[in-house]
Amino acid sequence: MKRVAIIQARMGSTRLPGKVMKMLAGRPVLEHVVSRVQKCSTLDEITVASTLNPIDTSDCPLIDPVIADDIVKAFMERQPTLDYLSNTLARTFPRGLDTEVFSFVALEKAWRSAVSPAEREHVTPYIYRHPDFFSVQNFSNSQDLSGYRWTLDTYEDWELIRTIYDNLYYKDAFFSTDDVLELMCTQPELLKLNAGVEQKETGR
Repeated sequence: MKRVAIIQARMGSTRLPGKVMKMLAGRPVLEHVVSRVQKCSTLDEITVASTLNPIDTSDCPLIDPVIADDIVKAFMERQPTLDYLSNTLARTFPRGLDTEVFSFVALEKAWRSAVSPAEREHVTPYIYRHPDFFSVQNFSNSQDLSGYRWTLDTYEDWELIRTIYDNLYYKDAFFSTDDVLELMCTQPELLKLNAGVEQKETGR
């Protein structure tokens, strides 16, 4: 079974336009995301998915390949009965370490059946909103870290992620979730940078 990572990337963010190409530690955000995903050991291929819209997001520059690998492995172990596994249905990981794993059969069924614009654009909501059609499970962390927001949607998020990279990033080196947690424990004021940001619902 071929395992392909799909990184969604579009420029049309309403709250932080052009975020996918913002320069972070000397490289575009998208390049950092791809570089981190390339460290996954379970993948055969990586694809960047965008749209035909000229203003058309890759919003997880702290994505952790170790966690992503764990979720892929768990999905593979539950084959062929499982259609979808993610760490987002009941959050126990920081927002921004999101990983969704699904079969091509489930993807194809969603493509054929989804009607609403949001489900056509984001693809996976049709799957996890229809557990009567799909076998869906959540992947939970051993510790609840859902209070952390490490995604890139707003200027406040940008300030936090830029500060994290300023402290931890070195060219071609990898820093982990544990490294970020340690930084935020030693510098608790970082939590305040995006503490007031509310997450938009999918499709809004």
